[in-house]
Amino acid sequence: MSLIKVVDQIQNWKSKSTEPGDYWEQIAGWLAEFQQLSGVEKYHSEDSEGFIEAENYADLLKVLADLVFPEFEISKNINFEEGDFWKWQFEINGKPEIIGIENLGSDWFDLEFLSKLNAVLRRHGSQKKFRMVFASSEMNADQCFDMVFISDEIYQKLADHSPKYAE
Repeated sequence: MSLIKVVDQIQNWKSKSTEPGDYWEQIAGWLAEFQQLSGVEKYHSEDSEGFIEAENYADLLKVLADLVFPEFEISKNINFEEGDFWKWQFEINGKPEIIGIENLGSDWFDLEFLSKLNAVLRRHGSQKKFRMVFASSEMNADQCFDMVFISDEIYQKLADHSPKYAE
């Protein structure tokens, strides 16, 4: 798990292109348009299926810490507990925080985790949220998600655009 630099990914998609207008060039174009609309320089892409353990969320939180830095400093020393209720203990800007969600027994990403993390960041004064978007547009969506840290205004701009980059 790591962050993807948008400009690097655009070059990656373009390098796979074998002829003008092919699939890879379309993806590169959508990603370039996404960057122009959002101003996002980095994002995280993840398969929605694969969150079977609390440790999977802890690993994601470590990547998301890089996405919000230097605006917020989320510690990468994350303690977690499993069972019927999963909990994660970490620090934001040196202050201890705990978030928890019910273990639904599924390996699909639980949006409640994101909701609780955003609530904690809001308490720390954040005007932005972690949001799931389509960095290469809804036209190229599957069971993966792209995660960014953006304002509600930017999110709405992405949702209102055609093709959509958010729902």
